[in-house]
Amino acid sequence: KQNKINHNNYDFYQGLLENGLRVDEESNYYIVQHLMGPHLYTTDEYGRYKENSTLEETAKGCMVIVEEYLDQLKELGVYDNATIIITADHGGGYDSQVIFYIKQQGELHDESPITNAPASFREFLPTIAQATGLSPTEYGQTIYEFSEDELRERTVWLRWNDPAYPTVPCYTGDKDGSSNVYYGYTYTGDIEDLLRQTQEGPS
Repeated sequence: KQNKINHNNYDFYQGLLENGLRVDEESNYYIVQHLMGPHLYTTDEYGRYKENSTLEETAKGCMVIVEEYLDQLKELGVYDNATIIITADHGGGYDSQVIFYIKQQGELHDESPITNAPASFREFLPTIAQATGLSPTEYGQTIYEFSEDELRERTVWLRWNDPAYPTVPCYTGDKDGSSNVYYGYTYTGDIEDLLRQTQEGPS
């Protein structure tokens, strides 16, 4: 509860507008910014607080916030030199295939390229290592080591509540969590294969 990180969308956006981003010329930075996104419907389409907003309003508001952040990076002259990764912890309950959007240093496109290469969050750390000029090999494979339409085995872990196991505290620390186990769903292929595996049950 003493965590002062502004992870509510509207709090972060307000701070961004009031304080802005700044550059420290003496250092390089690896910044992680965690936002609630559409977990909570409390953001309007302009990135401001709104109680009981819709999913659509919240999603639009999140895009406004991301756009403001990127615009400020450009105004500061650091956007081109930055590697930016936008990701999410999951999709829906049973279609939790990885979301991994990346702009590399110096990368320019007329349109954002899209690939169905089978990346996973396992490649997050080595990809960051490579972006900073380190060798990624000790951390694993980067997202660039998989080709279009490549078949690869991946596992998605979904939370569940199983009364056969004890409860666990919620991350807020003031109540029990809504789940107490993880089930692993191992599949080879794309989202359709994952959906089939979730229908069959955990691996």
